[in-house]
Amino acid sequence: MVDVRHLSHILETLLVPLYFRASETKRGGIIEDREAVSILEQIDYDFSTIKEDWKTEVAIAIRTYCFDDILSKGVKEKKINTVVNFGAGLDARFSRFKNLKWYQLDMPEVIELRSLLLPQDHSINISKSVLDFNWVNDIKEKENVLFIAEGLFMYFSEAEVKEILMQISNNFRHSYIAFDAVSKSVVGDGHKSIKIDTAPIKWGNYKLDEVLENTTGLCIDDVYYPYMMFKRKWKWEAYKSLFPNYKYQYKIGVLKTTS
Repeated sequence: MVDVRHLSHILETLLVPLYFRASETKRGGIIEDREAVSILEQIDYDFSTIKEDWKTEVAIAIRTYCFDDILSKGVKEKKINTVVNFGAGLDARFSRFKNLKWYQLDMPEVIELRSLLLPQDHSINISKSVLDFNWVNDIKEKENVLFIAEGLFMYFSEAEVKEILMQISNNFRHSYIAFDAVSKSVVGDGHKSIKIDTAPIKWGNYKLDEVLENTTGLCIDDVYYPYMMFKRKWKWEAYKSLFPNYKYQYKIGVLKTTS
């Protein structure tokens, strides 16, 4: 078993999505992530405090489904051949899209853990913060690239998010960035299964168009609204979808570079 307690400052942001991807897979749900199940079996950690958070499991399952769909469409329709996974954590999407070139970008201690738990991953690892823009030079491909920021941008400030977007638009052609975003109404709050002092929510928007304000070289390619999908899984929460603006509380956007 792998002891991960030395990563206490980022542990929950790593393990919460991993746990719920594995849980959804084991129950035969809407995603199949066997690598998540395998990783979970190797980790020594008490998950009792989060396993009853069914709404987070639904959200993460649908989020995973959507990002897989974005990547599938990218390969079939947009000539994507390279993926850069920002804040890679313990994500194993590479195992479902083996014919692509992958870059896994995260902090050094996370990349080290990935190497231990995912020895079969032959991606190129980049041991940097996404805010260390030297990663631009680490990525050799400069076109037909899909950047993934899954469960990440809400923990950065608006200025930081827009700087990341500008780095992509200024340095990559015919490329895309896929990310999820919460509503401004929850900025300053924390996630139910993640301590607020570990990862406070810093950025949100009401509609995806707001992301493009004062940002050049990008346009909206697609938008997903998880709260409007798989309504049976949301149980009684599904009634909220009757309110016109409810879908904007959480969305997954895909932007493309205009050059």
